[in-house]
Amino acid sequence: MVFILRANQRNYVVSEHAAKRMIERFISEELIVAVLEYGTVIDQPHGRVLYEHSVDDEIIEGVIIIGVVVDETTNTIVTVIDNTEEL
Repeated sequence: MVFILRANQRNYVVSEHAAKRMIERFISEELIVAVLEYGTVIDQPHGRVLYEHSVDDEIIEGVIIIGVVVDETTNTIVTVIDNTEEL
């Protein structure tokens, strides 16, 4: 279930692992794009970057924090994280 998302004028390959996490955590493609375009960039080991962004979610009527880990060398979204409990 690998697919492509477009954000920041770049194409990102969404890995199968990341796609599964999106489904498990009810995180839409639109939210992933918002995180990539507006999120804070945090460098990670092994050439990966964590994009993190707070989003006001109408369904839960509150703020959620989403993290997206990207392998910048291949433009691959490695995983998607819900960091809301850190609030």
